[in-house]
Amino acid sequence: ANAPAPGTPPRRDRPRRSTVLTAAATVTLVALVAVAAVVSGGYTAERMDLDDDTVWVTSEVHQAVARANPRVGELNSAVRLDSSSLTVSQFGQTVVVSELGGGEARLLDTARADVDDSFALPVGDVEVTVGERVSSVLSRTTGDLWVTATTALAAFDPAAPPDLTLGAGGDAALAPDGSVVAVSPASATVFTIPPAVALGDTAAAPRADPVGLDAGADVSISAVGDDWVVLDREGGRLVTATR
Repeated sequence: ANAPAPGTPPRRDRPRRSTVLTAAATVTLVALVAVAAVVSGGYTAERMDLDDDTVWVTSEVHQAVARANPRVGELNSAVRLDSSSLTVSQFGQTVVVSELGGGEARLLDTARADVDDSFALPVGDVEVTVGERVSSVLSRTTGDLWVTATTALAAFDPAAPPDLTLGAGGDAALAPDGSVVAVSPASATVFTIPPAVALGDTAAAPRADPVGLDAGADVSISAVGDDWVVLDREGGRLVTATR
């Protein structure tokens, strides 16, 4: 290779992307450790603005959940929990921390950064989705789906009859209006549960729409505005209410 011209500063290689990402991850973990050290008994070290746009994140290493402020890039509170497999579902200041594999879910008091209440979960792979008025609990193991008022989450009982049984591989999503849409590959059906069901209206009932799915298809469902969209992974296609 040609030698650099006299007076030319030596070329410095850029740091590799993996090194940069590792450094960022290390900073995040150090921040979590620092927050956990400051927080005593579940209380935050500073007053928090409950109207901000912060989110809660989990750390398997520290068995904790932490409140992150993406606008300033820092964690400002943490709650230690006796589990290394945690997932968070949040809507506004309603935050539910669930154990992966079922067991127990905890409702956080976001003002005090402490556990406010807890409720039992079905056994197996469970997904809790929190909305403004309506929340859902889905057992992916059995396909059982429960809907409940968000304010009644602490009273959830997995022994109660489910609102729907989707079968293995079933999936559900929460729409902006509080409806819950769910797909059952076993029956090739999409169900729409109006929010009135979760809010205790005994006259309300789910609507069932047949869809073109193979039995046992690998699917997921999403809510887009007032419509639902099913992803058929094996077929490589999207199924909607109109096609």
